[in-house]
Amino acid sequence: SSGINAEWPLRPGYTCRFSETEYSTTTAAVKVLELSRSFESKSFESPTKVINLQCDSDYNDQLQNPTMSWKKGDTAVVSGAGEVITTEKNEAGTKFVSKLALTVSTAMDGSMYTCFVDYTGITASKQLSADPTKIIVQKVELDKSYQILEKGSTLSSVCTVTGPSDIQIKWRKGSGDSATDLTSSATAAAYAEESNTIVSTLSIASLTNAESNDNYECYTDFSSGELKATLQLHVAEITGLVDVGVQAESAAVFTCTVSNFKKVPTVKFYKEVDGGEDTALSGEARSGDTFTWTYTIASASDSSQGKYYCKVTYEEEAADAPTTFTSTAVTLTVRSIDATSTTSAIIKTGDGITLSCVLNVGSKAQVTEVKWFKGSTDGTAIFTDAATVFADSKLTTTYKKEKSTDCDSALIPLL
Repeated sequence: SSGINAEWPLRPGYTCRFSETEYSTTTAAVKVLELSRSFESKSFESPTKVINLQCDSDYNDQLQNPTMSWKKGDTAVVSGAGEVITTEKNEAGTKFVSKLALTVSTAMDGSMYTCFVDYTGITASKQLSADPTKIIVQKVELDKSYQILEKGSTLSSVCTVTGPSDIQIKWRKGSGDSATDLTSSATAAAYAEESNTIVSTLSIASLTNAESNDNYECYTDFSSGELKATLQLHVAEITGLVDVGVQAESAAVFTCTVSNFKKVPTVKFYKEVDGGEDTALSGEARSGDTFTWTYTIASASDSSQGKYYCKVTYEEEAADAPTTFTSTAVTLTVRSIDATSTTSAIIKTGDGITLSCVLNVGSKAQVTEVKWFKGSTDGTAIFTDAATVFADSKLTTTYKKEKSTDCDSALIPLL
């Protein structure tokens, strides 16, 4: 009557005070409208479960039938595939009940569902809304479901679990009765309230073939049962490449062997050069899970010398991207007599003999022995040098004799 607009519900006997004048509501009853829901502010649900939300609104003879509706975020929910709405009176006829059935595919993590009711039976329309519920689908996820790692490297697998704050993440290798518990090898971060997640990282250092070709599972127990995510791990090994030393114009062969691959990888050989890479691939052979490639230089020369290595690339549908391993580089040495060697010596009979031979050998490990011969290597060696000096890929051998004779001509070393 005085322009007062009381926005709060009033009941008989309650007084609303405006300025210094009191107005009583004893002459008419004002209905207090209520809207309740049967779910919490956060609802953690199983990914295999149909989620049922329920909203109840008051109903009596003073009110026309209320209109109830739902929204997902700011978008109205239309009953159909994935989201089904049913609205009906309860058995006592005192409330209208609206139920929303959701499938997991529609109620993704972070979806906010709100129910509404429109009343039109009093003096004006009034819409009420319940507090929204955040639907959180419980799940276990790995950063990678497939990994190929090189022998000796470290496995790092990150598992993210979405669910309530009392989540406990566990790890195991294999499954069933033969599974090995690996939880102690993992570290877990603090629970993140905003995302309702916890992250656990499994680390295994110095991988060996024993860790290869097996499944690693990250799992947790929810009220709805166990949820897990599986990692397939393969530990690859590159062997066979060694330093090579050959005589000039001889064949040089490099071998690259890779193991623990279920499919044939791609292997390429490279030579280290300034400003680029020389590549060549020659032949392949297979034996079980082991693959061997060879690269052959038919006639080695000084220009062939250098560092060589192979690259192994493996592609798998389950992998996020192709995996490439690079072997350790090895050295090709074309053996030859160094220019600093003593090629000839003229001495008088009876003088001492000192002859020095410097050989380009690349790696001392490739040298089994050094012998000196007189005239021809067909006969018996006159001296075996066990005190050779190795430096800068060169081996120096020295032959000494206190007094020479006429028979000492034509001495030659044999590597």
